[in-house]
Amino acid sequence: MDPVASAEALFLEAYAHSPAAIAFAPGRVNIIGEHTDYQNGLSMPGALNLGTAVALSAHVEWPGMVTSANTPDGWKRYVESALQECGLDPTGCAVAAATGLPIGAGLSSSAALIVATLLAAESATHQASSRIALAETARRAEHHAVGVPCGLLDPIAVLYGQPGHVLLLDFQKADRPEPLPWPENCSIALFDSGVRHNLANSAYADRVATLRRVAAHYGAPDLRSVTSFNPAQHPLTDAKRAKHFFSE
Repeated sequence: MDPVASAEALFLEAYAHSPAAIAFAPGRVNIIGEHTDYQNGLSMPGALNLGTAVALSAHVEWPGMVTSANTPDGWKRYVESALQECGLDPTGCAVAAATGLPIGAGLSSSAALIVATLLAAESATHQASSRIALAETARRAEHHAVGVPCGLLDPIAVLYGQPGHVLLLDFQKADRPEPLPWPENCSIALFDSGVRHNLANSAYADRVATLRRVAAHYGAPDLRSVTSFNPAQHPLTDAKRAKHFFSE
């Protein structure tokens, strides 16, 4: 059963009501451009045909709660953070979610969950935001949920992705991603290694701080603005992380 049908069935089973809205958001794979978004660099992601669906009703008068199918432990904090960013009280919402994405495999399962929640919440409450505004909201929601100072790569890839295309993202103009058709005679194969990660427990925040420190060394607002990077002027770890940005 696909995630949309699974989320709807779970909602009906849990609440004995039909949801006010159901939304789907895909995962993403990044071709190139890792750890570039929060330094105004370049990236090239693509949306997947796998993703997450969220069924939702807001301002419910019957007992509401948050439930899930095949989604990870701790996923409620992402949903609750997204609802709060929409100005909704999570305790007054009924939510069910289902996913076809492997969790923690680097395919933006958390961004897909947050974006699907935001889209469902907007539909249920008759609101409409631009995609870039939703991407900013999703970034804030993930930051508040797990304390990770993430950039815009994942929510933009999830919101702007198109079938058969990748996106050329220039984060100096993040609201204007350029869709590029994927060559017909070329395919990407994704293999699940089984290795899982958790950004909240990773060195992500430390890497963000490192790159900010390197940019500040040159009096620049970000590494994209640095035109004369000299690795010898920095400690080894700082130099390696900054060099990665420029090589990407």
